[in-house]
Amino acid sequence: TLTKDTTEPSLRLEGDSNKDFVITVNGELLTFTQNDGSTDILTLDHDTKNAIFSGTVKLSAATSQLTLNDSNSDSSGSANVLEMTDSSNNVLFKIEQASSSLNAEINQVVNGSLTLKTNNTAALTLANNQNATFAGGVTINGGSNEVEINTNLLDINSTDNITVDATDDITITSGTASSQGLLTIAQAHKYGQII
Repeated sequence: TLTKDTTEPSLRLEGDSNKDFVITVNGELLTFTQNDGSTDILTLDHDTKNAIFSGTVKLSAATSQLTLNDSNSDSSGSANVLEMTDSSNNVLFKIEQASSSLNAEINQVVNGSLTLKTNNTAALTLANNQNATFAGGVTINGGSNEVEINTNLLDINSTDNITVDATDDITITSGTASSQGLLTIAQAHKYGQII
């Protein structure tokens, strides 16, 4: 047993030259440091039960798994959060199971975009103004197979043909039942209207 006298107890484990490990108790903290006794490797907090790693944490088992476990008996009792912070502990990005619900959130907290990649190439980019840009085609399967656009403008910009293919009727409506609008089709400088 190492007991505290006038200084905090510490234990030095000797390795090769300048490769010692120093274990120190300081208040509620248990710290593992490098040979100099001041460069932290791992800090364990007795009171909060938090662990702070100063380097990379690697899971190398054949079936590696990282689990965030909610210790409450009710699975919706509190939030499980994976956060990425800067040197001032400001949250930059987080993945969270929201508190008191079973909803999950992926949150780019700072004013930047969020990109999902496959094969190291952007597939979907969510901009900081909440616009979404898909790099490839979008296929909708299942459900009612509907795309509902709640906006004042639908802008389709294509340098090639636009094809609408259906085995049943294709219906385009404009305006309302009491005030019908016009559907305008333009090609080059020739304009026509379907009423």
